[in-house]
Amino acid sequence: MIRIEHLSKYYRLGDRQIQVLKHINLHVQPGELVALMGQSGAGKSTLLNIIGILDTYNEGSYYLQNNLIQGSTERENAQHRNQLIGFVFQRFYLIPSKTALYNVALPLYYRGVSKQKRLEKALIMLERVGLQDYQTHLPNELSGGQQQRVAIARALITDPPLILADEPTGALDSQTSREIMLLLKDLHQAGKTIVVVTHDAEVTALCSRTVVMRDGRILE
Repeated sequence: MIRIEHLSKYYRLGDRQIQVLKHINLHVQPGELVALMGQSGAGKSTLLNIIGILDTYNEGSYYLQNNLIQGSTERENAQHRNQLIGFVFQRFYLIPSKTALYNVALPLYYRGVSKQKRLEKALIMLERVGLQDYQTHLPNELSGGQQQRVAIARALITDPPLILADEPTGALDSQTSREIMLLLKDLHQAGKTIVVVTHDAEVTALCSRTVVMRDGRILE
C-alpha cells in the first residue's frame, strides 16, 4: 500500500537548509493499522502530509499502491487523493453552515455524483458511525465526538483503501477518544489500511504496529 524509501524533506531559509525528514524508510502493508508516534517536531505530521499527497519531498521515493508520487500535476494529485485516501483531522474541518449529511456527502460532489445519490450514500455512512438521527444537525449542534464521527463518515464515503488520521482524538476527552479509536479499529478489521499520528499511548495500544519518530527520523 505505502512504500517510502530514503525519503528526505527540507526547507531553505536564506543560506540555511532545515531538514524536517531524514532518510525515511517505511512500508505499510494493505490492511495494517499503524501509529506514528513521537514528540512535537518529530516530523510525524509532515510525513503524514506527504503520504496524503498534501506536501512534497526533496529526495527518495514514495509509492502509493505502486504509483510513484513525485512530480505529478496538482490535478493528478487531487485525483489520487479523491480515489485512494480518506482524511480525518484533529479539528474536524466541517463546513459550519452545512448539515452533517451535506458535510459527509461533499467528497462525492467532486466526483460528479448526482445530489440524490450522494445524499443517499451519506445517510448510509452516518448510519455506519451511529449518527443517522443527527443528519440535519449543524456542526455547532454536535459534540466533539459526534463531529469527529461525521468527519470519519466523510472520509469513508468514497470507499478509499487508505485512511489517514492526524491526532484524531487530540481534541476529545478520554472516553470519547477511546470510542473514536474503537471505531477506527472496526474499520481496520473491515479491511481498511489506517495510519494514525498520535501522542497518546492508549491510542497506540489499539494499533497493530507503532512507528516511533524523533528529530525527523524513524527510530523503530
